[in-house]
Amino acid sequence: MKHLKILTGIGLWLLAAGTACNKAELTNLNINPNTLNTIDPEIQLAKAQLLNETQQFSYEPLMHYIPGYIQHFAAVTGVMGFGDKYFTNRPEDMNGFYTSLYTNSIVNLTDIFAKTKDDPEKVLVHSIARVMRVFVMHRLTDMYGDIVYNEGGGGFSQNALFPKFDAQQDVYADMMKELQESSETLKATSNTLRNPAQDLFYGGDKTKWSKFANALMLRLAMRISRADANLSRQWVSTAISGGLMTSNDDNAILRHTDGPNASARNPFSLVFESVETEGQKLSKTLIDFLRDNQDPRLLILSMGIGPAEGPFDTDPAHQKGMPNGYDATTILDYEGLLPGSTLNIHTTYSTVNTKLVNRTAPSLYLSYAEVELLLAEAAQLGFTSSNAAAHYNNGVAAAMKMYQVFDPSLTVSDQEIGDYLAAHPYNSARGGEMIGEQYWVANFTNPIEAWANWRRSGYPELIPVDFPGTNYADQIPRRFIYPASEAATNASNYSQVIARQGADTWHTRIWWDK
Repeated sequence: MKHLKILTGIGLWLLAAGTACNKAELTNLNINPNTLNTIDPEIQLAKAQLLNETQQFSYEPLMHYIPGYIQHFAAVTGVMGFGDKYFTNRPEDMNGFYTSLYTNSIVNLTDIFAKTKDDPEKVLVHSIARVMRVFVMHRLTDMYGDIVYNEGGGGFSQNALFPKFDAQQDVYADMMKELQESSETLKATSNTLRNPAQDLFYGGDKTKWSKFANALMLRLAMRISRADANLSRQWVSTAISGGLMTSNDDNAILRHTDGPNASARNPFSLVFESVETEGQKLSKTLIDFLRDNQDPRLLILSMGIGPAEGPFDTDPAHQKGMPNGYDATTILDYEGLLPGSTLNIHTTYSTVNTKLVNRTAPSLYLSYAEVELLLAEAAQLGFTSSNAAAHYNNGVAAAMKMYQVFDPSLTVSDQEIGDYLAAHPYNSARGGEMIGEQYWVANFTNPIEAWANWRRSGYPELIPVDFPGTNYADQIPRRFIYPASEAATNASNYSQVIARQGADTWHTRIWWDK
């Protein structure tokens, strides 16, 4: 980027003397020929994808809170205890994820738009960036409600230093328009990426990006099913006609590496590398559901019961989840032990499978299993005329098979899947419940989505904890509060969004949460 420095006295003298130097020549003198002055938009795309949630110290809301809210995990001590017991005494935890998305992922995507919007040779990277921006923004709005959308990331390029918040209803309308237009462009363009490796999701595969755009549109369309059923139905139809994912090969996956810094690693690893010392285990709610239904995923999500060095007890009947809402003292009473007794939680409760949460484990953002379960619900609601049971079966089967991307050993056989579905046939009388429960399990490694769909659907029927001393006892949080910096530095716009959306609390319901 060109930077025009302050003219020195001699420079002014030369101009006054009528020399041949002009403004352009003086500007060019300030370009360092040995450095990059323009960043390749494909490199920016890779950065935006990598840092959509993994920037070190920006993952707190995802890992410390949401897994406890949705009772995938429980914790008697350690950072997951914040979500396990609905603690709200660390509002600073809200800063990292919110600000990191805007200053890393969104600002890079915004810059890509500015660089590529009028370049016919950059249609592909431009379209991918449009879809990627919707992906980032939809997770942000699902967590907070009204967000800075139209002016998001425009602090530099648009001089939007005090950006306005957009109503979630308007954000959703624009996101689905963006996805529809991008999907059509992706299918029509003959562009390729100069370096496909810079696309960390699909390696520049236009067909897969188009399917992802429509699958994301389906997710968003079903998200508003209770807020605006007619609009939801319309966008479901548009997503289906645009072409959806057809197998686990289409799953949206970010593959992580162990370095060169923590940003490249799976964000779960930042929490679970210390799991054996911090008291975080799989929740009783999850383990009971899997064990009682003889779900073959039980020993995929859990590595069994036992100390870190093993051996682990992998008998399905012996698996036991930690109850939510207890600390190191109250858990003793739960287990029928006297105060002051010693409880080894590692030999008492099931441990998460480290293959799912280690440094190089992939992040699975949207799956074919999710698509089929959403189609099952759309059929259940009468939005489509397709067969809800068939979609449900496809979704369960895909969910059980998708863990091979984490490790080839994490397999479920066709026989096991067939036996499970035969023992748990789809029942339309409780179709919403069955679909919601399966969606909850399928998004075990994607807590943001599991939490969002639970808030929308009400399934599974989670029993809130009532831990003494919390601000919101017996109420599972419905949103995150904005970082304090919004009220401090963007006060006028912050006040407007509070007046429109409601109080900035953990339990103010956002637009689609009915």
